Amino acid sequence: MRIMLRIARVLQACCTVLAFTGVSVATAQLAAGGELRFSVAPYLSPARMEELYTPMAAQFGQELGQPVSFRTSSTFDRYFEQVTAGGMDFTLLHAFFYVEAVDKYGYLPIARMKEPFQGLLVVLDQSPVRTLGDLRGKPIATPPEYLPTVHLVRRVMREQRFSPDKDFAMRSFRSVESCLQQVVIGEAQACICPPFALPGAEARFKVKFRTIVESPPIPNLTFVAHPRVPAAERERLRKVILGWSNSEEGRRLNASIGSGGFVEARDAEFDGVRSLMKGLDLPWLPTPR
Repeated sequence: MRIMLRIARVLQACCTVLAFTGVSVATAQLAAGGELRFSVAPYLSPARMEELYTPMAAQFGQELGQPVSFRTSSTFDRYFEQVTAGGMDFTLLHAFFYVEAVDKYGYLPIARMKEPFQGLLVVLDQSPVRTLGDLRGKPIATPPEYLPTVHLVRRVMREQRFSPDKDFAMRSFRSVESCLQQVVIGEAQACICPPFALPGAEARFKVKFRTIVESPPIPNLTFVAHPRVPAAERERLRKVILGWSNSEEGRRLNASIGSGGFVEARDAEFDGVRSLMKGLDLPWLPTPR
């Protein structure tokens, strides 16, 4: 028994040393100007994500003076696996993922979109639908149901004394883009989406959407850094992101993702989200596939 305990302690010590060494090596590489790995939660199709965020990674690299690679995932569960495994140096994520990444995995806030995040229920502008009651029994498309935008609109439905799953034909799709497309092709009467997705979708599909439900706001998409990223590097990232509002190229990057700019993110701003998450009627984390 004593021998087994000694072996277990040796193995535990080895694992600790290896983990510490791995983090130390990664930190040293970052401090020496090595490649930074950047990711974003896949709220659009992979092709559209690459189209939007590869130029952003290039701009990061140009302004930081070191290479920055962009990677995305095909699904939210795979993306969140990357976050929890520490596969990215910094990432742009929504408020629910922010809480988990910061509180459980030690990520640190950098900057957030200055616009508030809301859940919207939208229809085509020419639709006869005017109120939530007009959609009773009709198909409503949603992105994956664990996303904040879906939770926020479901909460509004419940507050207006509707049962989301009984009064409406809720249908979940792979991304916000897929959800909006269902409305465009007539397979759904409405779509639940975040505000920043609408400008790009309207330009892409050549349509106009109209909002019929708007949830109370929470903090918007936020850049966070893995704890291995040195403080000086995090501050450089923050200055670059906040500085985009002061240059033509930066304003173009902000506009491409539906934002007017970023402000410094403070963890206390998410305390309301932490409270909100305790009263959700569906899981907020994706189920691994």
